[in-house]
Amino acid sequence: REAATVNLCRLATLFGNDWTNKYVIPRIITLTQHKSYLFRMTGVATIKDVSPVCGPNMTCDKLLPILIVLCSDAVANVRLSSCRTLSHIITQVNIPRDIVQNQVIPIIQKLGSDLDSDVSYHAQLSLKSLGIAPVPTSQPN
Repeated sequence: REAATVNLCRLATLFGNDWTNKYVIPRIITLTQHKSYLFRMTGVATIKDVSPVCGPNMTCDKLLPILIVLCSDAVANVRLSSCRTLSHIITQVNIPRDIVQNQVIPIIQKLGSDLDSDVSYHAQLSLKSLGIAPVPTSQPN
């Protein structure tokens, strides 16, 4: 799978954004909507690798909305991977500040209080790496 995403990035670079939008994005959407969480995880990994090649416009218009939906997935590993990918995209792609502030950070903050401890932990790490104070989580009595 990793080799496939590397080759896909090479093709996206070679053929450009129009080709990527026409052929790659629909495949990513199909992967991320699959009933198997492993396919959804592959879609997330593909988004992580292809977003720097796509640039900020396509990433914001096409890829971020997919990740935002996946941050609410029923499977914790998909939420965790989506959170990590959001954090990666913020640092690797020149996403406009208002989109980061209004769309991405609130999602990561929400994941910071996820019921799954791994998701919550990594969301808190993402916030810290972005210089944002983590949202306090409620402690059981």
